[in-house]
Amino acid sequence: MFQLIRTQTKDILSETTFDDVDHSTLVVILSQDEINIDEASLFDAMVRWSVKECERRGMVPSAEKKRSVLSDALFLIRYLTFPPAEFASGPATSELLTQEESFAILMNISAPGSWDLPDYLCKERDPR
Repeated sequence: MFQLIRTQTKDILSETTFDDVDHSTLVVILSQDEINIDEASLFDAMVRWSVKECERRGMVPSAEKKRSVLSDALFLIRYLTFPPAEFASGPATSELLTQEESFAILMNISAPGSWDLPDYLCKERDPR
């Protein structure tokens, strides 16, 4: 299974059935060190999953509710691997991250070590 996730990530995440996986499966995918997709696409798939999960739970998919259903999965994205402009126009404006989280990430993308990252954020700088 893990080999399939690593080599066919793009295909798996583009399937409509991906939106129906449970939270633990999402975490397994986001925890992989080697996958065949860029981090921005992985983030977009995670957001898409969160919208569907909110709908399954009968909740309006607001930023707060999406963050809630994502829980720890939100912090498995390797935000520090994003180019600054891509992070600023993507995850930073998604409203899933707080302003403080977005600022700390953007500062560390631009000038590594310049700002304290919250302990729960992924510190990995190497692309998958």
